[in-house]
Amino acid sequence: MAVFKLYTCPCGYRKHTPGTCKHCHISLIPSKSWYISFTHRAKLHIISTGCEKRTAARDALAQIRVNIREKKWFQSTPEITWIEARKRMETYGRVNVSPRAHERYECSLRSLTPHFNDYLIHQIGSRQIEEYKSKRIEVDKVRPATLNRDLAALRRMLNLCREWKLLDQVPKIRMLKEDNRRDRSLSDEQISKLLRSCKGTIRLSIIIALDTGLRKGSIFSLKKSDINFEKQIITTKKTKGGKLAIKPMTERVQQALKTHIENCPYEYLFFNPRTGKPFRVDASKGFQSACKRAGMKKWRFQDLKHVFVNRLFDTGADSVTVRDLADHASLTTTNLYASSRADQRKKAIEQLNK
Repeated sequence: MAVFKLYTCPCGYRKHTPGTCKHCHISLIPSKSWYISFTHRAKLHIISTGCEKRTAARDALAQIRVNIREKKWFQSTPEITWIEARKRMETYGRVNVSPRAHERYECSLRSLTPHFNDYLIHQIGSRQIEEYKSKRIEVDKVRPATLNRDLAALRRMLNLCREWKLLDQVPKIRMLKEDNRRDRSLSDEQISKLLRSCKGTIRLSIIIALDTGLRKGSIFSLKKSDINFEKQIITTKKTKGGKLAIKPMTERVQQALKTHIENCPYEYLFFNPRTGKPFRVDASKGFQSACKRAGMKKWRFQDLKHVFVNRLFDTGADSVTVRDLADHASLTTTNLYASSRADQRKKAIEQLNK
Protein backbone atom coordinates (compact mmCIF):
# COMPACT_ATOMS: atom_id res chain seq x y z
CA MET A 1 0.00 0.00 0.00
CA ALA A 2 1.30 3.41 -0.92
CA VAL A 3 0.38 7.10 -1.14
CA PHE A 4 1.69 9.07 -4.09
CA LYS A 5 0.99 11.73 -6.69
CA LEU A 6 0.46 10.86 -10.33
CA TYR A 7 2.60 12.67 -12.91
CA THR A 8 1.02 12.99 -16.34
CA CYS A 9 1.68 14.40 -19.80
CA PRO A 10 -0.96 15.87 -22.19
CA CYS A 11 -0.24 12.96 -24.57
CA GLY A 12 -1.55 10.48 -21.97
CA TYR A 13 1.77 9.14 -20.63
CA ARG A 14 1.90 8.92 -16.83
CA LYS A 15 4.01 7.52 -14.02
CA HIS A 16 4.33 7.64 -10.25
CA THR A 17 7.56 9.63 -10.01
CA PRO A 18 8.61 13.06 -11.32
CA GLY A 19 10.43 13.21 -14.63
CA THR A 20 9.92 13.83 -18.34
CA CYS A 21 7.62 12.18 -20.87
CA LYS A 22 9.44 9.51 -22.88
CA HIS A 23 7.39 10.46 -25.95
CA CYS A 24 7.18 14.29 -25.83
CA HIS A 25 10.32 14.90 -23.71
CA ILE A 26 8.58 17.55 -21.61
CA SER A 27 8.24 17.78 -17.83
CA LEU A 28 5.39 15.78 -16.34
CA ILE A 29 2.64 17.65 -14.50
CA PRO A 30 1.84 16.46 -10.94
CA SER A 31 -1.78 15.75 -10.03
CA LYS A 32 -3.53 18.03 -7.56
CA SER A 33 -4.95 15.18 -5.49
CA TRP A 34 -3.11 12.27 -3.92
CA TYR A 35 -3.48 8.69 -5.13
CA ILE A 36 -3.36 5.46 -3.14
CA SER A 37 -2.57 1.92 -4.27
CA PHE A 38 -3.41 -1.34 -2.56
CA THR A 39 -3.88 -5.01 -3.36
CA HIS A 40 -7.17 -6.87 -2.94
CA ARG A 41 -7.93 -10.39 -4.15
CA ALA A 42 -4.47 -10.54 -5.77
CA LYS A 43 -5.28 -7.46 -7.88
CA LEU A 44 -3.62 -4.06 -7.71
CA HIS A 45 -5.99 -1.09 -7.31
CA ILE A 46 -4.96 2.53 -7.93
CA ILE A 47 -7.56 5.17 -7.05
CA SER A 48 -7.68 8.90 -6.49
CA THR A 49 -8.55 10.05 -2.95
CA GLY A 50 -9.63 13.53 -4.05
CA CYS A 51 -7.52 14.91 -1.17
CA GLU A 52 -4.95 17.63 -1.73
CA LYS A 53 -3.21 16.90 1.59
CA ARG A 54 -1.05 13.85 2.08
CA THR A 55 -2.23 13.28 5.65
CA ALA A 56 -5.85 13.02 4.47
CA ALA A 57 -4.81 10.53 1.79
CA ARG A 58 -3.01 8.44 4.44
CA ASP A 59 -6.18 8.42 6.55
CA ALA A 60 -8.19 7.21 3.53
CA LEU A 61 -5.67 4.41 2.94
CA ALA A 62 -5.82 3.41 6.60
CA GLN A 63 -9.62 3.19 6.41
CA ILE A 64 -9.38 0.97 3.32
CA ARG A 65 -6.91 -1.24 5.20
CA VAL A 66 -9.45 -1.66 7.99
CA ASN A 67 -12.27 -2.40 5.51
CA ILE A 68 -10.19 -5.07 3.78
CA ARG A 69 -9.33 -6.70 7.11
CA GLU A 70 -13.00 -6.71 8.12
CA LYS A 71 -14.03 -7.95 4.63
CA LYS A 72 -16.11 -4.88 3.94
CA TRP A 73 -14.24 -3.70 0.86
CA PHE A 74 -16.27 -4.03 -2.37
CA GLN A 75 -18.94 -5.81 -0.36
CA SER A 76 -21.64 -4.26 -2.56
CA THR A 77 -20.23 -5.89 -5.71
CA PRO A 78 -22.29 -9.03 -6.49
CA GLU A 79 -20.50 -12.31 -6.97
CA ILE A 80 -21.93 -13.84 -10.17
CA THR A 81 -21.07 -17.17 -11.71
CA TRP A 82 -19.68 -17.81 -15.18
CA ILE A 83 -23.07 -19.13 -16.37
CA GLU A 84 -24.84 -15.92 -15.29
CA ALA A 85 -22.22 -13.76 -16.99
CA ARG A 86 -22.47 -15.85 -20.16
CA LYS A 87 -26.26 -15.40 -20.28
CA ARG A 88 -25.84 -11.63 -19.93
CA MET A 89 -23.22 -11.66 -22.69
CA GLU A 90 -25.50 -13.60 -25.04
CA THR A 91 -28.38 -11.20 -24.39
CA TYR A 92 -26.09 -8.25 -25.04
CA GLY A 93 -24.85 -9.81 -28.30
CA ARG A 94 -28.34 -10.43 -29.68
CA VAL A 95 -29.21 -6.74 -29.27
CA ASN A 96 -25.99 -4.78 -29.80
CA VAL A 97 -23.79 -6.61 -32.33
CA SER A 98 -24.23 -7.98 -35.83
CA PRO A 99 -25.54 -11.56 -36.26
CA ARG A 100 -22.15 -12.68 -37.50
CA ALA A 101 -20.32 -11.21 -34.48
CA HIS A 102 -22.94 -12.69 -32.15
CA GLU A 103 -22.40 -16.12 -33.72
CA ARG A 104 -18.64 -15.71 -33.24
CA TYR A 105 -19.13 -14.81 -29.56
CA GLU A 106 -21.36 -17.83 -28.97
CA CYS A 107 -18.81 -20.15 -30.60
CA SER A 108 -16.03 -18.76 -28.38
CA LEU A 109 -18.17 -18.97 -25.24
CA ARG A 110 -18.84 -22.65 -25.94
CA SER A 111 -15.07 -23.22 -26.00
CA LEU A 112 -14.47 -21.14 -22.85
CA THR A 113 -17.25 -22.64 -20.72
CA PRO A 114 -15.71 -26.09 -19.95
CA HIS A 115 -12.65 -24.39 -18.40
CA PHE A 116 -14.29 -21.45 -16.56
CA ASN A 117 -17.65 -23.02 -15.68
CA ASP A 118 -16.77 -23.57 -12.00
CA TYR A 119 -15.39 -20.06 -11.40
CA LEU A 120 -17.02 -16.91 -10.15
CA ILE A 121 -16.29 -13.97 -12.44
CA HIS A 122 -14.05 -12.18 -9.91
CA GLN A 123 -11.98 -15.39 -9.51
CA ILE A 124 -10.85 -15.34 -13.15
CA GLY A 125 -7.33 -13.93 -13.15
CA SER A 126 -4.19 -14.06 -15.23
CA ARG A 127 -3.26 -17.51 -13.90
CA GLN A 128 -6.58 -19.09 -14.91
CA ILE A 129 -6.38 -17.46 -18.35
CA GLU A 130 -2.84 -18.72 -18.93
CA GLU A 131 -3.94 -22.23 -17.93
CA TYR A 132 -6.72 -22.05 -20.50
CA LYS A 133 -4.27 -20.91 -23.20
CA SER A 134 -1.89 -23.78 -22.42
CA LYS A 135 -4.69 -26.36 -22.53
CA ARG A 136 -6.03 -25.12 -25.87
CA ILE A 137 -2.59 -25.04 -27.50
CA GLU A 138 -1.08 -28.23 -26.04
CA VAL A 139 -4.13 -30.47 -25.68
CA ASP A 140 -6.69 -29.21 -28.20
CA LYS A 141 -4.00 -28.24 -30.76
CA VAL A 142 -5.83 -25.08 -31.88
CA ARG A 143 -4.12 -22.38 -33.90
CA PRO A 144 -3.14 -19.01 -32.38
CA ALA A 145 -5.78 -17.22 -34.48
CA THR A 146 -8.54 -19.46 -33.10
CA LEU A 147 -7.36 -19.00 -29.53
CA ASN A 148 -7.15 -15.24 -29.96
CA ARG A 149 -10.82 -15.12 -31.04
CA ASP A 150 -11.75 -16.91 -27.81
CA LEU A 151 -9.61 -14.56 -25.72
CA ALA A 152 -11.15 -11.54 -27.43
CA ALA A 153 -14.63 -12.81 -26.51
CA LEU A 154 -13.50 -13.41 -22.91
CA ARG A 155 -12.02 -9.91 -22.66
CA ARG A 156 -15.21 -8.41 -24.06
CA MET A 157 -17.35 -10.26 -21.52
CA LEU A 158 -15.16 -9.22 -18.59
CA ASN A 159 -15.14 -5.59 -19.75
CA LEU A 160 -18.93 -5.66 -19.95
CA CYS A 161 -19.11 -7.08 -16.42
CA ARG A 162 -16.99 -4.17 -15.24
CA GLU A 163 -19.30 -1.69 -17.01
CA TRP A 164 -22.30 -3.34 -15.34
CA LYS A 165 -20.60 -3.00 -11.90
CA LEU A 166 -20.30 -6.77 -11.59
CA LEU A 167 -16.50 -6.83 -11.59
CA ASP A 168 -13.91 -4.58 -9.98
CA GLN A 169 -11.01 -5.03 -12.37
CA VAL A 170 -10.32 -6.91 -15.60
CA PRO A 171 -7.15 -9.05 -15.66
CA LYS A 172 -4.66 -8.44 -18.42
CA ILE A 173 -5.14 -10.83 -21.33
CA ARG A 174 -2.12 -11.38 -23.58
CA MET A 175 -2.88 -12.38 -27.15
CA LEU A 176 -0.71 -14.81 -29.09
CA LYS A 177 1.28 -13.72 -32.10
CA GLU A 178 -0.34 -14.61 -35.39
CA ASP A 179 1.35 -15.09 -38.73
CA ASN A 180 -1.59 -14.79 -41.11
CA ARG A 181 0.23 -13.08 -43.94
CA ARG A 182 -0.18 -14.95 -47.20
CA ASP A 183 1.15 -14.05 -50.62
CA ARG A 184 -2.09 -13.75 -52.56
CA SER A 185 -1.74 -12.46 -56.11
CA LEU A 186 -3.05 -13.58 -59.49
CA SER A 187 -1.80 -12.80 -62.97
CA ASP A 188 -4.20 -11.75 -65.72
CA GLU A 189 -3.89 -15.23 -67.20
CA GLN A 190 -4.78 -16.88 -63.88
CA ILE A 191 -7.78 -14.57 -63.43
CA SER A 192 -9.04 -15.44 -66.92
CA LYS A 193 -8.61 -19.13 -66.18
CA LEU A 194 -10.55 -18.78 -62.92
CA LEU A 195 -13.43 -16.96 -64.63
CA ARG A 196 -13.57 -19.62 -67.35
CA SER A 197 -13.87 -22.27 -64.64
CA CYS A 198 -17.19 -20.96 -63.30
CA LYS A 199 -20.46 -19.48 -64.46
CA GLY A 200 -23.67 -17.90 -63.20
CA THR A 201 -23.78 -16.18 -59.84
CA ILE A 202 -20.40 -17.56 -58.74
CA ARG A 203 -18.71 -15.98 -61.74
CA LEU A 204 -20.51 -12.67 -61.12
CA SER A 205 -19.51 -12.65 -57.44
CA ILE A 206 -15.86 -13.30 -58.33
CA ILE A 207 -15.86 -10.46 -60.88
CA ILE A 208 -17.33 -8.03 -58.33
CA ALA A 209 -14.81 -9.13 -55.67
CA LEU A 210 -11.83 -8.79 -58.04
CA ASP A 211 -12.79 -5.37 -59.40
CA THR A 212 -14.40 -3.64 -56.38
CA GLY A 213 -12.82 -5.26 -53.30
CA LEU A 214 -16.20 -5.87 -51.66
CA ARG A 215 -16.32 -8.62 -49.08
CA LYS A 216 -18.39 -11.77 -49.51
CA GLY A 217 -21.16 -10.66 -47.16
CA SER A 218 -21.50 -7.32 -48.93
CA ILE A 219 -21.63 -8.93 -52.38
CA PHE A 220 -24.33 -11.45 -51.52
CA SER A 221 -26.48 -8.71 -49.95
CA LEU A 222 -26.52 -6.47 -53.04
CA LYS A 223 -29.83 -5.22 -54.44
CA LYS A 224 -30.72 -3.76 -57.81
CA SER A 225 -31.19 -0.39 -56.12
CA ASP A 226 -27.52 -0.49 -55.01
CA ILE A 227 -26.36 -0.39 -58.65
CA ASN A 228 -26.16 2.99 -60.41
CA PHE A 229 -25.10 2.52 -64.03
CA GLU A 230 -25.40 6.25 -64.75
CA LYS A 231 -22.79 7.17 -62.14
CA GLN A 232 -21.01 3.81 -62.54
CA ILE A 233 -20.95 3.07 -58.81
CA ILE A 234 -22.13 0.41 -56.35
CA THR A 235 -23.48 1.70 -53.02
CA THR A 236 -23.98 -0.56 -50.01
CA LYS A 237 -24.18 -0.34 -46.22
CA LYS A 238 -23.69 -4.07 -45.72
CA THR A 239 -20.00 -3.65 -44.88
CA LYS A 240 -17.81 -5.01 -42.11
CA GLY A 241 -18.06 -1.83 -40.05
CA GLY A 242 -21.60 -0.95 -41.08
CA LYS A 243 -20.40 2.16 -42.93
CA LEU A 244 -21.60 3.31 -46.33
CA ALA A 245 -19.34 2.00 -49.12
CA ILE A 246 -19.30 3.57 -52.59
CA LYS A 247 -17.43 1.47 -55.15
CA PRO A 248 -16.61 2.58 -58.71
CA MET A 249 -17.42 -0.08 -61.31
CA THR A 250 -15.11 -1.28 -64.05
CA GLU A 251 -16.44 -2.03 -67.52
CA ARG A 252 -16.21 -5.74 -66.77
CA VAL A 253 -18.40 -5.35 -63.67
CA GLN A 254 -20.95 -3.19 -65.51
CA GLN A 255 -21.27 -5.66 -68.37
CA ALA A 256 -21.65 -8.64 -66.02
CA LEU A 257 -24.26 -6.85 -63.89
CA LYS A 258 -26.33 -5.67 -66.88
CA THR A 259 -26.49 -9.21 -68.24
CA HIS A 260 -27.44 -10.60 -64.84
CA ILE A 261 -30.07 -7.95 -64.00
CA GLU A 262 -31.88 -8.53 -67.30
CA ASN A 263 -32.62 -12.11 -66.16
CA CYS A 264 -33.11 -11.34 -62.45
CA PRO A 265 -36.80 -11.18 -61.38
CA TYR A 266 -36.07 -10.24 -57.75
CA GLU A 267 -34.70 -7.18 -55.97
CA TYR A 268 -31.68 -9.07 -54.64
CA LEU A 269 -28.97 -9.93 -57.17
CA PHE A 270 -28.02 -13.18 -55.44
CA PHE A 271 -31.33 -14.74 -54.49
CA ASN A 272 -32.80 -18.04 -53.46
CA PRO A 273 -35.35 -18.97 -56.17
CA ARG A 274 -37.63 -20.50 -53.52
CA THR A 275 -37.88 -17.37 -51.35
CA GLY A 276 -36.62 -14.49 -53.50
CA LYS A 277 -34.39 -13.47 -50.59
CA PRO A 278 -30.56 -13.44 -50.48
CA PHE A 279 -28.73 -16.69 -49.85
CA ARG A 280 -28.04 -17.42 -46.21
CA VAL A 281 -25.17 -19.74 -47.19
CA ASP A 282 -21.88 -18.46 -48.50
CA ALA A 283 -20.17 -19.13 -51.80
CA SER A 284 -17.42 -21.31 -50.39
CA LYS A 285 -18.48 -24.55 -52.05
CA GLY A 286 -18.96 -23.08 -55.51
CA PHE A 287 -15.80 -21.00 -55.22
CA GLN A 288 -13.72 -23.97 -54.11
CA SER A 289 -14.98 -26.00 -57.09
CA ALA A 290 -14.00 -23.20 -59.47
CA CYS A 291 -10.55 -22.94 -57.87
CA LYS A 292 -10.06 -26.68 -58.18
CA ARG A 293 -10.87 -26.59 -61.88
CA ALA A 294 -8.50 -23.61 -62.32
CA GLY A 295 -5.66 -25.40 -60.51
CA MET A 296 -5.64 -23.00 -57.52
CA LYS A 297 -5.01 -24.66 -54.15
CA LYS A 298 -5.96 -23.42 -50.66
CA TRP A 299 -7.77 -20.30 -51.81
CA ARG A 300 -10.63 -18.66 -49.91
CA PHE A 301 -13.19 -16.21 -51.24
CA GLN A 302 -11.81 -13.46 -48.98
CA ASP A 303 -8.42 -13.87 -50.69
CA LEU A 304 -9.92 -12.10 -53.70
CA LYS A 305 -9.79 -8.88 -51.70
CA HIS A 306 -6.03 -9.40 -51.35
CA VAL A 307 -5.84 -9.77 -55.12
CA PHE A 308 -7.83 -6.55 -55.57
CA VAL A 309 -5.47 -4.59 -53.29
CA ASN A 310 -2.34 -6.07 -54.89
CA ARG A 311 -3.62 -5.15 -58.35
CA LEU A 312 -4.17 -1.56 -57.17
CA PHE A 313 -0.60 -1.35 -55.89
CA ASP A 314 0.67 -2.81 -59.17
CA THR A 315 -0.99 0.08 -61.01
CA GLY A 316 1.03 2.54 -58.90
CA ALA A 317 -1.84 3.69 -56.64
CA ASP A 318 -0.73 5.30 -53.36
CA SER A 319 -1.60 3.84 -49.94
CA VAL A 320 -4.28 6.45 -49.15
CA THR A 321 -6.17 5.72 -52.37
CA VAL A 322 -5.90 1.97 -51.79
CA ARG A 323 -7.11 2.38 -48.20
CA ASP A 324 -10.24 4.25 -49.37
CA LEU A 325 -11.03 1.80 -52.18
CA ALA A 326 -10.49 -1.22 -49.93
CA ASP A 327 -12.50 0.25 -47.02
CA HIS A 328 -9.67 -0.25 -44.55
CA ALA A 329 -9.99 1.41 -41.16
CA SER A 330 -6.38 2.63 -41.17
CA LEU A 331 -3.23 2.73 -43.25
CA THR A 332 -1.73 0.10 -40.95
CA THR A 333 -4.08 -2.49 -42.43
CA THR A 334 -3.36 -1.31 -45.96
CA ASN A 335 0.40 -1.52 -45.44
CA LEU A 336 0.07 -5.18 -44.51
CA TYR A 337 -1.05 -5.79 -48.09
CA ALA A 338 1.73 -3.55 -49.42
CA SER A 339 4.52 -5.80 -48.14
CA SER A 340 6.77 -6.92 -50.95
CA ARG A 341 5.88 -10.11 -52.80
CA ALA A 342 8.15 -12.73 -54.31
CA ASP A 343 7.77 -11.42 -57.86
CA GLN A 344 8.48 -7.86 -56.73
CA ARG A 345 11.62 -8.93 -54.89
CA LYS A 346 12.80 -10.82 -57.99
CA LYS A 347 12.29 -7.73 -60.17
CA ALA A 348 14.22 -5.58 -57.68
CA ILE A 349 17.19 -7.96 -57.77
CA GLU A 350 17.11 -8.06 -61.58
CA GLN A 351 17.45 -4.29 -61.63
CA LEU A 352 20.81 -4.67 -59.85
CA ASN A 353 22.13 -6.66 -62.81
CA LYS A 354 21.62 -3.74 -65.17
